[in-house]
Amino acid sequence: MVRFIIIFSAFFSMASFSQNEILIRSNGKNYSPVLLNHQAQSATAQSRPIAALYSGQIMQAQNTQQRGVLTGSILIKTQNQQALMNYPNANSLKMGEAFVLLTFPPDTNLLAALTELQALHEVQEAELEVNLKQRKTQ
Repeated sequence: MVRFIIIFSAFFSMASFSQNEILIRSNGKNYSPVLLNHQAQSATAQSRPIAALYSGQIMQAQNTQQRGVLTGSILIKTQNQQALMNYPNANSLKMGEAFVLLTFPPDTNLLAALTELQALHEVQEAELEVNLKQRKTQ
């Protein structure tokens, strides 16, 4: 699990950022999404790009070659687990006394979901889950 904090300038709304301007902080490192050639071409073709992160998105630390993949889950620390157990469009799993893991469908904008969750009074902390371990292929 890697903890993410979204970093945005106070002068811009979230919708004014393009995909390659997303910057998140995790465990003391800044991460941004890795754009593949077809993703970059698609983003430039849009008239008004929206900041978004989706399950399977490759993330890379800015000052290292370390990469990870967003899993599609958000871990939430809360004192009211029950309030989050029926969160729309997500599968919920209670973890211990104070945590809920929400797993979203692949087409969910995780950045928007994280922002919505952080605005809820029941949520003390919320973080995107990224897998830093690479799967071994046979």
